[in-house]
Amino acid sequence: MVPRVESGGLALGGVPLERAFDSLGRLEPGTQAGWIYDLDLIVARARRFTRAFEALAPLPAYALKANALPFILERLAQEGLGAEAGSEGELELAAAAGFGPARRVLNGNGRTPGEAEWAARAGMHSINADSVEELELLERAAAREDRGLRVALRVNPGVEAGGHEYIATGHDLAKFGIAPGDALAAAGSGSSGCSSPGAGWSRRRACCSPACCGSSAGTGGASSCSGRG
Repeated sequence: MVPRVESGGLALGGVPLERAFDSLGRLEPGTQAGWIYDLDLIVARARRFTRAFEALAPLPAYALKANALPFILERLAQEGLGAEAGSEGELELAAAAGFGPARRVLNGNGRTPGEAEWAARAGMHSINADSVEELELLERAAAREDRGLRVALRVNPGVEAGGHEYIATGHDLAKFGIAPGDALAAAGSGSSGCSSPGAGWSRRRACCSPACCGSSAGTGGASSCSGRG
């Protein structure tokens, strides 16, 4: 969101910034700085993104790590978007903003027992698992709540995209994600109980496959039932 010059001054969303700061000063006397957002522009971009993929009928999910201000989240929830959370705190923010269970996606690495228990207790659209070990954690949480959890594995496709070695993702030695062979082994092993290798992971009341999991697409950070590279 870049301010534009209008009528000799900077404006955002058609509102002169000078007027916006005057209003801020009346609300919070002594304030020297602040953040100003064009909510109409945010909504317009979300709608454009949703229209671009509507033929696939996905769940467009806004990543809270982009900006989790309540008034932004509440407006995007009203637009029917999903919320992609990366922590228990972000899950709470999403729920408070009006994103129901069918529109919440849990993402990120280092899954904690608290996050798994929250997801199983409150309900989720889906969870993106970053490691095979995470599946056991999610299964235990789902069993305690007697609730199904839909899980997608983040599979590294073995693509070398360049960049600094400590932050590069998607390659064979990436610290995040699962190698294709390990993902297939988890899906097809007797311990995971998956009905067919490669279809996804299912054990007791948890499963993931394109058929049962659906899909999600993120406006702030991509999320997909087939995994993230």
